Amino acid sequence: MYKTLKAFCLFLLLHLVSTDVFAQQIPISASWKIDKTVQINPDINATQLLKPFWCETCKENIEVPYIYPIINVKVKLGNQKITRASLNQIAVTNESYSNLDYVKNILSTFEIKQTEIWERGVKYAIFEIATIRQVNNTIELLESAILNYETEAEPSLQALKKKKDQPFTSVLSSGDFYKLSITETGFYKITPTFLSQNGIDASSIKLSTFKIYGNGGSMLPEVIAKDRPQDLQENAIYVLDENGNDVLDGNDYITWFAQGPELVNYNGDNNRYQYLSHDFDNNAYYFITWGGTAGKRVSTSNSGSGTSFDDVVNSYDFIIFHEKNEENFIKSGRQWWGDKMQTSLNKRFDYTISGIVPNSKAQFSTVIGIRSLNTSYLSITINNNTPRLVYGGTVSGKYDDSFISGPLTVNEEYTLTSN
Repeated sequence: MYKTLKAFCLFLLLHLVSTDVFAQQIPISASWKIDKTVQINPDINATQLLKPFWCETCKENIEVPYIYPIINVKVKLGNQKITRASLNQIAVTNESYSNLDYVKNILSTFEIKQTEIWERGVKYAIFEIATIRQVNNTIELLESAILNYETEAEPSLQALKKKKDQPFTSVLSSGDFYKLSITETGFYKITPTFLSQNGIDASSIKLSTFKIYGNGGSMLPEVIAKDRPQDLQENAIYVLDENGNDVLDGNDYITWFAQGPELVNYNGDNNRYQYLSHDFDNNAYYFITWGGTAGKRVSTSNSGSGTSFDDVVNSYDFIIFHEKNEENFIKSGRQWWGDKMQTSLNKRFDYTISGIVPNSKAQFSTVIGIRSLNTSYLSITINNNTPRLVYGGTVSGKYDDSFISGPLTVNEEYTLTSN
């Protein structure tokens, strides 16, 4: 299905380069302290945090009303960047726990989160490693493991030039360009009708010279040392010239795959997707032009030309993402919230997915915030399954105190039985 163009479009160029990859290993371990009898005291009107499972060398990951232990590992990177991290030689101990609310909030893997920080001009990687996982409602506690990570070199800060000292000629410096915008990732199509509706004489276009430039719409990296294109990249496009006259007319069209303002990452270690929206724009922008040299095209192969396949794909992951940036509570910063439940205490979201594989597993993740002077909770129900209760902390309402209890992240996995 083709998306509708408004007035702006991508295909990223891939470059094969030789890169030195370095593998490192760090042993980690946890010493456990267990108290399954802890519970909320109803006589205390304040936020209460429970630690039924705790390791003495761990850091706190708070998801009210529980504290989940994580192991922090700090690694000096220098001019390296992390490309992969995983756990091997894992040793665990099994525990049962009757409080299923606690168990359901735990992933089925020892999740590894990785961030980069700078301290006094030196770059470090921080690994946050979950020490608890659940398998069929049984808790497994991490006793020991080997953290494996791989790095590769990236340009050092000393080798970087200031922007004003980087001379280059932009592709936009000569010729005529038209700016297009898209709101989501997908395939897009340019037709003679679309161009004429925007005041462009399609019959004047020589199809073999048609070009599209753009780098995708996701946010630029905040660290200037990160690799990124210095100029707009030409996208590979597919051109249908029905009568072969090299003119965009009749049923001719141009199509390509364009990335919108969002970015979807897949984490193979915990089998989850991460959706990153754009903090500063709702659109991604691309530029079209024609004339001069021939444009970049999608390569094609004739059917039966010696190609083969290894796997037959008969199902795929369907991703639904919902986010409304409606309110910034403190009128500052980049944390926005939406779907307020103040006047109405119920909110329903309906989605129809055709062709669901029966009894397939679905993952649900939501981020919530609660602002209340008293202990409150949110009930989440999916497809009439057992409600998931999420307890929030309290706020004092004081100027220098937290405005909201959160963000609280809830991860669920359940079985789909129907659309």
